[in-house]
Amino acid sequence: MVHSYHPKFSGGIGDFLRGSIYLSNICHKENIDFYIDWKPHIMGKFLSNPRTVPDYDSEYVLDIEEITLKKIKQEKLTQQPLNILCKNTIDDIIKEQKKLPEETLAISSFYLDIDYENARQSIKDYDIPLHSKMLLQKSLRPHINIKNAYKKNIGNKDHYGTIHFRLGDRQTLPNINQCLDNIPQSIKNNSNLRCVEPDFEFIYFLIKRNLKQNNLDYIVLLSDSNELKKYIAKENNNKIIIPHYNSNHSCQSPGLLKYTKAYSHDFSYDQARWGALDLEILINSQKNISYSIYQWGSGFSVWPSKIFDIPIEIRELPSVE
Repeated sequence: MVHSYHPKFSGGIGDFLRGSIYLSNICHKENIDFYIDWKPHIMGKFLSNPRTVPDYDSEYVLDIEEITLKKIKQEKLTQQPLNILCKNTIDDIIKEQKKLPEETLAISSFYLDIDYENARQSIKDYDIPLHSKMLLQKSLRPHINIKNAYKKNIGNKDHYGTIHFRLGDRQTLPNINQCLDNIPQSIKNNSNLRCVEPDFEFIYFLIKRNLKQNNLDYIVLLSDSNELKKYIAKENNNKIIIPHYNSNHSCQSPGLLKYTKAYSHDFSYDQARWGALDLEILINSQKNISYSIYQWGSGFSVWPSKIFDIPIEIRELPSVE
């Protein structure tokens, strides 16, 4: 089985890693060879696969979310939670795969076996099996140009931590506000598209407080909001490192936006390079601190931290809607 980071996947890097954890574990239990493949996505230009991935047709990647949503519509399964139905879809695929052990199957999935009603605590407590950690650690090794960029941006600042602010898709999707009139109300009501007004001054206070409380020499600011990073840069605080101002969602139409033609954006080579640099910064940090407006936190900072055993604090960011 190949877990393919496919351009049509509706999630970001954190979602893909979350799905990789579950799939690698279930394949391990079922004695199915498991591979991770970044190559179909532009992120594959900067992240190495741990071993040669078997050939598969990238036009035929089974999207777990897409298959499950079609099943919900066809069989009118609206009363059952999406996460349970996604698990059922994966179970069915695993059963079929075991009947054809010589075949290579490619899928994309965000599903993880956690309590989604209490997601923040469930993610904090989730114990990744050692075999999954080892495989995923190898899958997040950057190319040499990312290592060079890391040295240039971080240099000899070894005793640093990161603080990541996930301020919502409205912050990271370019020109989304110009397309809202064409997006169905049911999709606009989704929590991913919440409209919030973050208090940048309060966020600066949080950064300074975390820098002091954690006894760090430096703190690296990561965020989906380039506007936040520009605001903090004006403070000229030499203890706060801001690697770039080019954050963008790695999915062109994330979440339910995938199922409407009203919105899409480009994710460039340079933006993928900066995203890979952010990952390298996270996995070499002394400590990572994650603030998010979402109840489930931010997978981009949380899952790399847990995979590499970097101490992580997962916090909710109060916001004004």
